[in-house]
Amino acid sequence: AVRFGETLKRLLVACAARVELLAGVLDDMQWADKETLGLVTDLVKSLAGSAVVCIVGARPGMLVESGGWGEGVASPLCRAWR
Repeated sequence: AVRFGETLKRLLVACAARVELLAGVLDDMQWADKETLGLVTDLVKSLAGSAVVCIVGARPGMLVESGGWGEGVASPLCRAWR
């Protein structure tokens, strides 16, 4: 998973270097396992300061199962939408 995450990060950074803004959308994250949530968290943290925006959608039940997920990663605006 670490190797995949690092490869994905390099790909996103390279793509973002060619455009003004790169947006990635991940939906139905309530179905993601803990390893996938960790991978996405690490990826988003490592892309801080780049021209990449990650939009994540999940059902409210995810906050019950993984209540702290995304804390410290999401912008204040995103946290307000919870």
